[in-house]
Amino acid sequence: MFQVCGERFSTRASWNIHHLKHRRPEDKLYCCTLCSGTQERTYENFRQLCRHMRQVHTNQIFPCPYCNWTFGRRKNLVNHLVRHTGRRDFVCPQDGCHKAYSRKDKLKTHMRIHISALL
Repeated sequence: MFQVCGERFSTRASWNIHHLKHRRPEDKLYCCTLCSGTQERTYENFRQLCRHMRQVHTNQIFPCPYCNWTFGRRKNLVNHLVRHTGRRDFVCPQDGCHKAYSRKDKLKTHMRIHISALL
């Protein structure tokens, strides 16, 4: 139960969204001190600020060894490399189904076919 208004929530995500309605104006957002001035950036949480700092204020660049693309995050480079390597590490566990995907989210989408067939 949320102590400010007494409302109840079934998930933490619902509570996170709702509690922003009760934010006081004096509650500070996380600000990027390097972007201050003409283009000040503010973020709802510390994690978003950290991501911004990595992407914008570090000189860390991850180049693709196969093409001219570059990435600010290693994870994005790894996802991109599948285009060149053709790796498909996410295999459907359903008997008789031999589908395989390069990304976990694509396998999850595919699995809906098997789930809906059971209903």
